[in-house]
Amino acid sequence: MITWVVHGDMLVGGYSTPRLLTPEEQTLLKPPVVSRFLTVGVPVNSCHLHLLQVSTQVVAGTNYKLKVSDGVTCPGCWEVVVFVPLPSDGTARVMGTPTQTSCY
Repeated sequence: MITWVVHGDMLVGGYSTPRLLTPEEQTLLKPPVVSRFLTVGVPVNSCHLHLLQVSTQVVAGTNYKLKVSDGVTCPGCWEVVVFVPLPSDGTARVMGTPTQTSCY
């Protein structure tokens, strides 16, 4: 079960301040992120993806904008958005294509 907790200030229509992911968010969001990276041809087979931080946006569900690291063996960071509909049935899907971004 996912418990929805608001962290930091919320901006109507905008994303929250970036923060660390909860263990529940890691469990929900990592599988669709890994699947999407493989689908679009980002080589993650030899890498261990780390979900570094998240910003959330409430719409007809929640958008999770994630900063993802490829790990030590594949340096670099990516940004990807995962959508979880409301009411949540425990599914999540990646929106768009992961884009490279600064790790800082």
